[in-house]
Amino acid sequence: MDTQKKKIELRPAEFTDIPEIMAFDAAIHADKRVPMTIQDLLDVGKMSPEDFLLARDIKSGQVISSCCLIPQNIQYGDIPLKVGQPELVGTDPAYRRMGLVSQQFAELHRWSEARGDDLQIIAGIPNFYRQYGYEMTINLDARRMGALSELDALPQEPSTLFFHSAVPEDIPTLMRLFAEEGKRVLVAHQWSELDWRYCILDSQKGGCAAKHLVIIRRENGQVLGAVKTQRFIDEGKYFILGAEIDPVVTTWEEVIPPLLQFYKASALQAIQMDQKTIQKIGIQIPENHPLVNHLTHLFPEKYNGYAWYVRVPDLLVLLKKIKPVLEENIHNSAYQGLNRVVKINGYSSGFEIEFHHGKLIRIEPWQASSWEDGDFLCPEKVLYHLIFGHRSFQEIHDMFVDCYAKKDNGSLMDALFPKKISFLCPVL
Repeated sequence: MDTQKKKIELRPAEFTDIPEIMAFDAAIHADKRVPMTIQDLLDVGKMSPEDFLLARDIKSGQVISSCCLIPQNIQYGDIPLKVGQPELVGTDPAYRRMGLVSQQFAELHRWSEARGDDLQIIAGIPNFYRQYGYEMTINLDARRMGALSELDALPQEPSTLFFHSAVPEDIPTLMRLFAEEGKRVLVAHQWSELDWRYCILDSQKGGCAAKHLVIIRRENGQVLGAVKTQRFIDEGKYFILGAEIDPVVTTWEEVIPPLLQFYKASALQAIQMDQKTIQKIGIQIPENHPLVNHLTHLFPEKYNGYAWYVRVPDLLVLLKKIKPVLEENIHNSAYQGLNRVVKINGYSSGFEIEFHHGKLIRIEPWQASSWEDGDFLCPEKVLYHLIFGHRSFQEIHDMFVDCYAKKDNGSLMDALFPKKISFLCPVL
């Protein structure tokens, strides 16, 4: 691919391009740890050089723009979905507003769809990625916060529990424990063995996405649980990013006091290692996690979070794939045993969903004969808010006047797509 007008070459990276991409990304993202993260992703086999795109000024020979596509796995309810995550998107300031990111995203989307990905996600700057077909519709970084001094008043009792950094041999244990995380939410990441291996390696080597994975044991070696924390202080914040226990062998009441002692010690160590101050500590986990109720008094400040951008290449394909979850939603609602065809008008597109005795028997394309046809009318990308549990029908109706339901169909849409918490914690 050549951008002839400006004499710019745009192409997939090769192995020999990686050092140059590392240097470019470290400079453009102002983070000297980025090269280590890229190397770690390559070393464990999570990515290959061909997962990166670069744009090069032919005259100067310099890399002037780059991005990559990270393969991810998530679950919607208990339905596994394949995801492509564009990342490390950056362009030299002198070459911005030339359409380089647009061209690269078109190529990344082709790659992603060729791999069979069901959707693409990205955590990016406000509004920018909407121009490439994305909408901000999955919760991101909701948290409870407080001051580090809140931990000073905690009793300093001797603990019989031990906390040690996870090693590759702990991966089966981590996968078993953190499988519980996905059961509490609508949309969650499914970390593969490679994801855990990368995360352990990146933490050991100090990459930019490093998360500290820690196993909690008794003195006799019995595993009680695990915790994820930030590896580094980020903009004055240092959070717990996940925690799970084995309820067969312990309780939160047993684990929390030594967990908080460990967390405080880790925070103080991060201050010394990073030579930075911590303004806020807290828990960046789903609001329905059992740890939240136990720690709200320590972390009283609630931040509802940002949002992941989501792009769905084929909404009909996605709806058919999550059909079992939609059926279960209807079964667990006042519409149990539903017999009817629901017509959803997305204005530029539409589809019919047919239920028979509560079973979803058909999802098909449907084209309205006029703009006002259908039981539920909503622009397709606004509909993402419902599908991913981000907003209720009433909330999107209040925000978008061209999103409305006829008769009682608003409550039916809430039954089909109930508002639920989601929690995505990617490797990068």
